[in-house]
Amino acid sequence: NPDKMHEGLPSDLLKKINEDQINRSFNNLEISDARDCIVKFVMPSECKRIELIFRTQIRKTNGTLENVSKSRTYELNQMDQSFEIACAHFIPLAVDKKDHHYQIMVCGKNGEPLQKVKCTLQLKHDLLSNNVSLDCVTDERGLIDLKNMSRITEVQITLGSTNRTLRWHTDMWTQTLFHKNIHILEDEKLHIPYHIRDARDSDCMTKYLLFDKYNANDYSDKVSYDSGYVTICNLKTETMCCDVITIDAFVVIQMQNHRQVCLEGPMIYELTPSETLQIRSVEEQKDEVRVHLGGVTPWTRVHLISTHLMPLYPIYNELIGSRLLECDSGEYNTAPTLYCKEREISEEYRYVLERANAHKYIGNNLQKPSLLIRPFSDKATKTETQDAKKGEKIEHKHYKQRRQVNKGTLITCGAPYLHSNGNWPVLEFLGNNPATTWFNLPCQRDESTGQYYVTIKQKDLNEHHHVLTAVAVNEKYFSVYTHVLKHPNVIVDNANQSSPHKAKYRDVRMHPGLNPQKHFVEQRQIELVKNATNDKVVVEDFKTSQAEVFESLEHVFSLYRSLTKNDQLLEWSFLHQWNKLTDADKLQKFNKFFSHEFNFFIYCKDRPFFDTFVLPLIESKVNKTLLDYWFLGDLAHLRPYLDVAIFIQLNALEQILLAFAFKGDLRAKYHKYFSETQDATKFDPFRFKALFESALAERNFAEAQSLPCQRTSCLMH
Repeated sequence: NPDKMHEGLPSDLLKKINEDQINRSFNNLEISDARDCIVKFVMPSECKRIELIFRTQIRKTNGTLENVSKSRTYELNQMDQSFEIACAHFIPLAVDKKDHHYQIMVCGKNGEPLQKVKCTLQLKHDLLSNNVSLDCVTDERGLIDLKNMSRITEVQITLGSTNRTLRWHTDMWTQTLFHKNIHILEDEKLHIPYHIRDARDSDCMTKYLLFDKYNANDYSDKVSYDSGYVTICNLKTETMCCDVITIDAFVVIQMQNHRQVCLEGPMIYELTPSETLQIRSVEEQKDEVRVHLGGVTPWTRVHLISTHLMPLYPIYNELIGSRLLECDSGEYNTAPTLYCKEREISEEYRYVLERANAHKYIGNNLQKPSLLIRPFSDKATKTETQDAKKGEKIEHKHYKQRRQVNKGTLITCGAPYLHSNGNWPVLEFLGNNPATTWFNLPCQRDESTGQYYVTIKQKDLNEHHHVLTAVAVNEKYFSVYTHVLKHPNVIVDNANQSSPHKAKYRDVRMHPGLNPQKHFVEQRQIELVKNATNDKVVVEDFKTSQAEVFESLEHVFSLYRSLTKNDQLLEWSFLHQWNKLTDADKLQKFNKFFSHEFNFFIYCKDRPFFDTFVLPLIESKVNKTLLDYWFLGDLAHLRPYLDVAIFIQLNALEQILLAFAFKGDLRAKYHKYFSETQDATKFDPFRFKALFESALAERNFAEAQSLPCQRTSCLMH
């Protein structure tokens, strides 16, 4: 919405958050190992981020000082980041064998129903290649009723007023991780998690095919479906290909005959658990709700989330980024040994080489063989000098890595793009029906059936909740199951909230609201309170007003630091504690920060210290400036600066001090000059608005709002 102008000042219909940065410093904190250091301050209601910076000096054992700093940032109030004034919410009312019944509620940020809103629906049917487009209008309750939606897998709505598009997947009631490459034992049962999407389907309507890798042998008779699992049994050691018609995944099964880990040649396989974790079903009983699970391990824990509306983003997609253990396969290789090329030698030379190392027996009088006698030589031996040839390009051998690990592939969600982007819808109007969560529920075992389950009491469920989301997690997998609760209540009817079966939304709109027949605008005022005892400022409508009192130099310094965003001003934080410093500390600061501005501060704040230490130093200066003559009260040397050519080159502070020095003679002249200068200055209303809101933001860190006595204060409201 564009900014509206009223009497030259901007006024917004919707409040904008400018993310003004407010700084507050706390000095002289007592740090001890025996107790915690606690700093108290009031948190603003509209604060979005808190950054804590701790700076100190630590004295080492050798006597030197070391600067230590630590910072940490906290994000707050990040729930309402949406700039949309209208939103659509999906409410599943019934998902069973007879019908899939949904409703879409179009409302404002405060939960108020929006009537007669034109919307465009895009419905995706699992038997149609193209989406079905429908134009519809919300009723007097802000609802769009969707019935007979059994084969609809995706619902998308576009709000005509804002062109905002929202999307929900209706075929992901059960989402489970399972492996694409599976390693199991020979003759062992394999359970692949699979949930029939439509409750009307049965085993007779689903066909399962199983072939070997050459598609030569058919093993479909060894495949069956039971309680949420596709079961394959009695397979021999071969590589099979399993294709379940209703599953879009391709599963490879490698049979081995070892436990946990299998070695076959250079390959090592990590065996896949025969049964993967899965939430099989949710059963609603009279007094409790029971969640049935399969593939449970001692590490399995279940989390339950009960909500009034369907979550916009699937919980499954939020968990998919977590680190999960996968069944891997590895290959171990060795580099081949390289030998030199063999060459032929003569019989005599071979005899000499072998005879030299032969065992000597007693009585052997034969002459020691040598190359000088050749009685048995039948082949000549050439002895030539071989010179090294010129070097050629070095041959690089490429071998397999010593260890190669192939990560197991996990089948994931069918809608990976549905991730939260931080633009969550505003749900504060559900204050009467907040979400309920149960964490880390351990699994129990039914001894009669051998099945695992977790239970919660029916009385702990909100009667106006429609959706129960169960999340099961163990050390390898996780499974998500979305169940539509069969409560007798129906969707909210704001026209008749007295019904016991109607959900009552919390009205978070401003009450009482502003009269639409009148015009309202924000007013910004700055009042100077010179004497808190006698002067008073009356704020007529204090409930809807914001006020900030600047009662000390510390508040002004903090505001100036926030506006300039200059961290170097922290070095000057001692100014608002000047009266608490000793003379030695004051002299130390004076020597470090000696300047005209600092001298002027001491002149106004601590006149005895100025007359004792600063004034003699200024008198001894050889080259004096305008401020030096002003401190000394030397009007004779100040008078040349009254020349117009020189006066207009001075800064604002120098002009003000010069006019103050000659206020008795030239009061009217200087008053006219500054008035005309002020009138010629171009006023920026947006800059003034930003500065005013930043000053008001300082109030959030003040612990007391009362005016102190005998102080000059400035009240902004």
